[in-house]
Formats: sequence, structure tokens, C-alpha cells
Amino acid sequence: MWKRERLVVACGVLAFLLAGVCLGAAAASGSWHAPPEGRLLEAVKFEVGVGIYFLSLALLGPFAGMTERGRRRWVAWTVGNALYFVPIEAVQAIRGLDPRFTRAGSVIDQAAGGIFGLTAIVTIVLFVILVRRFFSRDVLPDQPALRLAIRYGAAAIV
Repeated sequence: MWKRERLVVACGVLAFLLAGVCLGAAAASGSWHAPPEGRLLEAVKFEVGVGIYFLSLALLGPFAGMTERGRRRWVAWTVGNALYFVPIEAVQAIRGLDPRFTRAGSVIDQAAGGIFGLTAIVTIVLFVILVRRFFSRDVLPDQPALRLAIRYGAAAIV
């Protein structure tokens, strides 16, 4: 299943790699704190969580019953969004900045945090677009238990 959504899987792999970079930065400095406000452990947790999220999306995507055009558009938006918000967490933490609400960074860093917030909203919208498909009767008609499980999982996430 992951072979079909290679770009989404690549986003997950990128997140895991960046978690490793943050682990390496913490090991090199001997601390989870990167002055003045960077928190490397938080960045590692974020990147691992995002990596798991993207691998989960890659598994769910083929079952959603999207048209080929719709799937391509959804993947393009998902990957485009991820290419900003996945690296910004690690990069800012390693630089010693809070990626969301920096007080020590420049105006550009503060704007990057605002854009980071917008990408969070876009991520929610893209997730809803994907999950919405599982509330249609034409998706997984021969596997109603799996469809119901995905519905329950989506409801739990919301």
C-alpha cells in the first residue's frame, strides 16, 4: 500500500530523519535545550508523531475511493503543506527558537511561526477531506467492518 503513495511515505520518512537530526543535535550539545528557547525533545516528539501520521495517511489513502484526479490533488496539497511544516519544527528548534511563538527570533521567524499555524489548519482540512470519503457508502462496500473502524478512528481523532 505504501508504494502507491510514495510521496506521502517520503514525508513520513523525512520527519523520522529530522527527528534523528534533532537527536544528534541534542547528543552533540549534551542537552535537550538549545538556547535561547529551542526544545529539541519537543521537536523529536513532533517529528516522530508527524512521521507516524504520514505513514498512516499513506495506508488509508488508497482505501478512500478518491478519483485519480482527486487523489493527485490531495497528495499534492498534502506534500506541499508538509514540505513547510515538517522541516520548520526541527530547523527552528536546532537554531534555538520556538517554531511557533518565538520571542527571541526576528520578524521573519515570527512570520514563519504564523505560517506554521496556517499549515496546521491546512493539515486538518486535508485530513477531513480524506476521512470524509470513508463516510460514503461506496467506499469499502465489501468491508463494512473496516469502513466502520476507520470511521470510529476518525471520530476519535476529531
